[in-house]
Amino acid sequence: MYLHLLDLVDADFPEMVAAQWEAFETPYQGILHAVCPIFDNDRAASLADNTQRQLKEHREAGSASHWVKVVDVDAGNKIVGAARWLVYEKNPFTEASGDRDRDSGPVADWFLENSVEREYVSRLIAQIGAGRMKFARRPHLCIQLMHRTLDLYSAFTIPKYRCAGVGTLLTQWGLEKADNMGLECWLEASRMGYGLYKSNGFNPVCELPLDPSMPDNLSKEDQAALKRLRGLIQPPVHYTLMWRPRGGQYTEGVTVKLWEAESDSD
Repeated sequence: MYLHLLDLVDADFPEMVAAQWEAFETPYQGILHAVCPIFDNDRAASLADNTQRQLKEHREAGSASHWVKVVDVDAGNKIVGAARWLVYEKNPFTEASGDRDRDSGPVADWFLENSVEREYVSRLIAQIGAGRMKFARRPHLCIQLMHRTLDLYSAFTIPKYRCAGVGTLLTQWGLEKADNMGLECWLEASRMGYGLYKSNGFNPVCELPLDPSMPDNLSKEDQAALKRLRGLIQPPVHYTLMWRPRGGQYTEGVTVKLWEAESDSD
């Protein structure tokens, strides 16, 4: 095994997304079904559609989006892990966005319009983004868990290569860039990834239990559809919002938490 970190190019997306799905199916993580649903029991078609969606999102983000991959050179440059880092040189949240309502928030448009699935997953995406929207209103880097369309699982390692340093390589790429630019870093960590990020200088800010409420007056058909979807996602899904200060040095009670300083100055 010889691991090597490289930029991910557009031609890599089919292999990368297939590996991404494998990583989040082993062990089973139900949130995969929120943003990577399998329609009509057709896994191949759903995977292909998901691949195009992620590639489109990457291209639309322009220079802010940076995908990196780790390959095993001894296995023919097989992709064994990848991460998407987003670089925000300005505050990505407008002043009004902190109080925006659901109607102007993210939309899970891979589900049918006006469907209960679209509404539930849109609310779930809003829950994921609420932490950074509240605390990270400055230039920063992030490994983004979920975005406007499909940007879930933006850091992963396939099962066979876990505990081999893949995650560290992917993380260090972003930390070096952040330090060179003088920026802080943010991410939403799963329970599986929490230890990796903690060991790389990230500190917990708040918990993000994902389990959006829905209206009580759903039709019987919508209630059944929602029950099926929740059975796949298995909420509440737990993530932790984590922060790494500029330079990576943090001392509890000493290091200034920028969002607290901003609040004090208001």
